Amino acid sequence: MQIGGAAMSAIAGARAYRRQMNNLRKQERENQNWYDRRYNENATERADSVALNEQAKQHFAERMAQHQGTAAVMGGTNAQLAAEKNAEAVGYAGMQAQRQQMADRRKDTIENSFLANKSNIQNKMLEMEAQRAQNIQQAASQMAQAGSDMMKLPK
Repeated sequence: MQIGGAAMSAIAGARAYRRQMNNLRKQERENQNWYDRRYNENATERADSVALNEQAKQHFAERMAQHQGTAAVMGGTNAQLAAEKNAEAVGYAGMQAQRQQMADRRKDTIENSFLANKSNIQNKMLEMEAQRAQNIQQAASQMAQAGSDMMKLPK
């Protein structure tokens, strides 16, 4: 009777182990797919980045129109207008560099999140393997004890 109980317990434990490992492997695949999709997307083509770029272009175009209007009314020189245009171009280039830095930080965040999730899943798998080894040892011990008890029964 004890041997049968120990065997049934071992079978149920093995089934539970397989289900849990399959779930963890599924999480692992989903995490990898998420990482591949998010890390490799072009941050400059995202809607928020495109909108920011369009706002910056519009802002710089409006400022340039203001400079040209002021130069026309006040009698500014072409050199002054060229200097203003150069300053606007430098400002726009700086904004583009910031967009790239934001994209780099975003990739770093995605990578860190992916690695944390991956580590968490791997740690769960290692814990399950350790628990499985302990369960096997315990089942073997129970079966040995049950066998020993059977040998002691009167015949």
